[in-house]
Amino acid sequence: MRKLLMFALAATAAAAAGAQTVTVSASHLGGLNPVTGSISFQPVLPTGEHASFRLPTGGQQSAEPIKAIVTAGAFTVQIPDVAVGNPQGICYTVTALRGASTLVLGAGYSCVQPHATATDPSDWCQNGVCNFDNYVPVLPPSSTPPALPAPPDVMTFWNSLVATNGPATTATLTDANNITYSASNPNLNIAVLNMFTPGNCIFGCAAIPSPITSRTINVTGLVAGARFTLIFNPPGKVAENITFGTGCTWQFSPSNVAVISNVLVIPKWANWSYVASFIYDGTNCIGTVTN
Repeated sequence: MRKLLMFALAATAAAAAGAQTVTVSASHLGGLNPVTGSISFQPVLPTGEHASFRLPTGGQQSAEPIKAIVTAGAFTVQIPDVAVGNPQGICYTVTALRGASTLVLGAGYSCVQPHATATDPSDWCQNGVCNFDNYVPVLPPSSTPPALPAPPDVMTFWNSLVATNGPATTATLTDANNITYSASNPNLNIAVLNMFTPGNCIFGCAAIPSPITSRTINVTGLVAGARFTLIFNPPGKVAENITFGTGCTWQFSPSNVAVISNVLVIPKWANWSYVASFIYDGTNCIGTVTN
């Protein structure tokens, strides 16, 4: 009888302990480059200081980090549930290392809160198990780029933008020189650039292996909050390399056109327009290029 009682007490204690922890696991830490190394969960206050807290069944959770070994992107670790700890609002700063010293995770993991009870069906924690593969990093507001207006296509360009903001600046280029564009309107600046066709390509450049015209476009007069749109109309007979140069730090959001190292490559025989739309935040020109 005494053995049965001791077994029941042990089972009750185990259940209580389980109720104050959650399982955090992952299978793909590192994504396409799986991590083998370690992961650490450091309890902190929302302000970043290392923190201890009282567990719901009693006892003080130490301020030491909780660590786990990561093998080929996979790990499993038991973490105290901060949702039922005291005080409330404790977070974990999560740090992952490849090997012994190479940091893996970037910003957005300074206040991770594993919890047993899901807040909605898409929550990364469900029924006491938190899938770290599904965790979405939380970036501070200053790290989130401003929302961009949808880049206009060539048809809506004339119907909406010009109608509400006045005529665009149109230039037909006659050489391969660099361009300096003054975007001094504090609201919206629009320029249509009809690209240059070299003289030996007027009737086609099929005889030339790789005819390429290269130029740099620089912007001046920008004020914070201003938007500007550049529409490039290629000649359709020659490739064009356009480098986005001085005036701001260029940042390109993902779109159907790749800009690599600030260079837009317009292929030979392209007979469609390229629309580059940007917003200036005082330092960066943040935008997209579409066709």
